[in-house]
Amino acid sequence: MKYQDQDILNGIFKDDVKFINTRFNFTPSESGYIKYRKEREIQFPAVIYHYPGPDKFWSSRSSHLKANLGYSLFKEICNSYPSFKAEFDVVAFRKKVKRIIKEIKYKFFYRIF
Repeated sequence: MKYQDQDILNGIFKDDVKFINTRFNFTPSESGYIKYRKEREIQFPAVIYHYPGPDKFWSSRSSHLKANLGYSLFKEICNSYPSFKAEFDVVAFRKKVKRIIKEIKYKFFYRIF
């Protein structure tokens, strides 16, 4: 199995699926399609950001859109529920600023938000 949970869901539901707008499953690759002017049907604002791959928003390596927001929300949840254990990378202030600049650029230049 290559994609684990997705492969299992595909096997169970086969052709009985409903594809939804990427607004509800926005991934970094969608940004690339928009950035390079490829035709995509995406409505904004994106509601659910999906972070596939190894660089999740709690990782200091992540440069995904909304990584700062995800990091802050997840950390708040962990602080509110001490029994929920999670480890976070320390994200440097400079990295957080770079992420904010990227978000601003994508919002105003590419209309991705």
